[in-house]
Amino acid sequence: MTVAVETAAVDIPPPRARPWTRERIIGHVLLGLWVLAGLCLVFYLVTAWNPELAQRWALPYLSGLGVNSMYFLTMNNHGDGQKAWPWTGPDSYYNYDCSKLDQWDVVFAHMDAVGIMMHVVLSEYEIQSYFEVAELGAAGGFAPSRKIYYRELIARFGYHLAITWNVGEENGMDGTGYGVGQTTQQRKDTAAYLRQLAYYADHITVHNGPSTDRRVARSLTRRRSNLPLERRIRRIVESDRG
Repeated sequence: MTVAVETAAVDIPPPRARPWTRERIIGHVLLGLWVLAGLCLVFYLVTAWNPELAQRWALPYLSGLGVNSMYFLTMNNHGDGQKAWPWTGPDSYYNYDCSKLDQWDVVFAHMDAVGIMMHVVLSEYEIQSYFEVAELGAAGGFAPSRKIYYRELIARFGYHLAITWNVGEENGMDGTGYGVGQTTQQRKDTAAYLRQLAYYADHITVHNGPSTDRRVARSLTRRRSNLPLERRIRRIVESDRG
């Protein structure tokens, strides 16, 4: 048995008009003033931007905030940013730009003066095997151009205070082309070479690939090595003389 039930249509009342009360008018005026002030601030910062002033006071400002270490890449020619390399061109790995390196040294000296440690990251994931692939045609080994790269940087900047030499960012994460992951032996060879070149007992480390992958850590902590391991999670293994 089916029962039909008729429902009467219910008219929805129109939305209630919001009157322009005194409070609402004041709120809109204040909001407009805040927006205008923000636009004026942006306009001022754009028109008053002074690169020389920023170059002079950026590091002291960071030091005043308590920053005592800064990491930076000296080579990302085929990495994320593709704006940093010590040569005259992105692939001119045997032609070092003396003028550019002198300018880098000015910044590094300024870091020393304000108590900020240099954490020099020598490569990144996308270019772990750059020198070997570019010069030798395949990943693996220790290309002469890589040795010169390390030697030039340490010869020019190794006198600075409290330096950390980092073999590479996300090192060991396997990719293709220049991004083929370095092997444990390559990391050890790099650490030994850096230790040989360094003026002082500088800290030598590596930033491993995925934080959940422990293979880089285990491969370096099973045996004695010059290379401590910089982990995103948990621990840093102190370097020794090997």
